[in-house]
Amino acid sequence: MLGRIQGGAGCSVKDSFAVLDLEPHGFDVLFEATWIRRSAVQPTGPATLDWREVRSPAELEHWSRGHELDAFGPRLLDSGDLRFYFSGSATGAGFALNRAGGVVGISNLFTGRADPTVVWSDAVAVAARANPGVDLAGYELGSDLELALDLGFVQTGSLRVWMR
Repeated sequence: MLGRIQGGAGCSVKDSFAVLDLEPHGFDVLFEATWIRRSAVQPTGPATLDWREVRSPAELEHWSRGHELDAFGPRLLDSGDLRFYFSGSATGAGFALNRAGGVVGISNLFTGRADPTVVWSDAVAVAARANPGVDLAGYELGSDLELALDLGFVQTGSLRVWMR
């Protein structure tokens, strides 16, 4: 597997099942997290904040600044399965939804000045409204994992991200 990736500094490997030992190959664990899933059968309430879907490169750049991550190029806006949401300048919160493999992934959630519980609850509501009848999935750690579990997500496994 390592022969198929660019191996320079900053190279990372997502070990989706937390089974690899890449330390002998010059990698360190960047973080460990837990896969989560929420059944579409569970009811959701309405969203509290005013969420807008990001539609332009300028809006995606604004979203990226709120996330403090400059890794999302404007071509991603052309993907029918990937959507970015932003709550606006009042809270500076956002998240991404990615439909793949029969589920909708919630990722890159950031709360800005908003209550994290509200942002998580709203992300579930927006995802359920945009994708009725589809389970939600993702991975989290720390307080975000606890919030997701409080909203009906269940733990389904471990993952590890390695970085050189």
